[in-house]
Amino acid sequence: PSATQFQMDVKFISPTHLTIQLKKGGKKGQLLDVNSASPEQFLKDLELTLGQWSAANPAAQNATEAVVSSAMMTPVAGLDYGALVGAMDVFRKNKIVNLGVIPVKDVK
Repeated sequence: PSATQFQMDVKFISPTHLTIQLKKGGKKGQLLDVNSASPEQFLKDLELTLGQWSAANPAAQNATEAVVSSAMMTPVAGLDYGALVGAMDVFRKNKIVNLGVIPVKDVK
């Protein structure tokens, strides 16, 4: 990643709650929190949160390279595979395409 790109550490707390720790140049920055009542609302809230973050980030407005170099996702035990893929699709829609998943036990 370049010095101007962000990295995201995405941690599922539950199937409808995750945090996104933003990092730039190895230093922690803003922490985004998405917590919803239902899986359907969760995906909408995640889309809204990523869109608002991008709109508020001046680097994203006239970017010639990806603003986010990568997003590493840590699922929670018991997370449904479909929920993980649904969240990954939302990241892809927001031009965050270099996605990784850190293996944990008991992902269904």
